[in-house]
Amino acid sequence: MAHWRPSRYGEAAPDACGALVHLEIAKAAISLPTGGASIASAELVRADASDNANGEFCKILGAIHPVDPSAPDIKFEVNLPSDWNGKALHTGVAAMTAI
Repeated sequence: MAHWRPSRYGEAAPDACGALVHLEIAKAAISLPTGGASIASAELVRADASDNANGEFCKILGAIHPVDPSAPDIKFEVNLPSDWNGKALHTGVAAMTAI
């Protein structure tokens, strides 16, 4: 199974990030009704990359597939730090995050 905590599993960050590309997430693994999800790309962004003030991270682009196959996918981006502690914080504007 793919995971993202390279230091915990003794993996190099580029290998762990690359392993997430084309990952398919089953609809049963998502707590809300969906058609599942997929990862379209996973790119390691180095700490010294231009305009990066956040340290090294894996930039993931993906889509959540709706239950209605005629509806468009819900696109998302997640940036996972290479030294991630496994915790997450979600913030946003209520109208933009469906809260």
